[in-house]
Amino acid sequence: MARDLDESQKGHGCFNCASALEVIDLNHSDRSLMTSWKLKRTAQCAHCPWRVEVDPHDIPHGYCESKHQALAATIAAPGALPVAGVALHVMVCHETDEAHCIGWLNHQLGPGNNLALRLRMMSCENRDKLRLRGEQHPSFEATLPRVSVDPA
Repeated sequence: MARDLDESQKGHGCFNCASALEVIDLNHSDRSLMTSWKLKRTAQCAHCPWRVEVDPHDIPHGYCESKHQALAATIAAPGALPVAGVALHVMVCHETDEAHCIGWLNHQLGPGNNLALRLRMMSCENRDKLRLRGEQHPSFEATLPRVSVDPA
């Protein structure tokens, strides 16, 4: 079951509010994994930091690098089996706190090999409607801003 975000967590989504995570309780797997549901958003937004051509500093409504780094908690160990009692943390879109980040979903369902998310997505009615925009970063670390080195 997903928990609602409290008022302190609402706002401008994933890269502005690191605590804005949907938490799915896998303890209730008989209901939460089998009950059909739909993604509220299926198209990747124009400013998604998973897009190679997006500079996270240009994300609307501000940017905080430490909050961005804290979102590493949403990245599963590739191929790790779901553990009963351990919540699945989901990155939300920075444009709305009511939708999953499509770039994150793409990564975790593909190269990120997030098995818990794959199980959850089996009951998603519109999972085949996901649409990306352009080239995607290969890892969460690649979404972080590049550190500029002063040549002097």
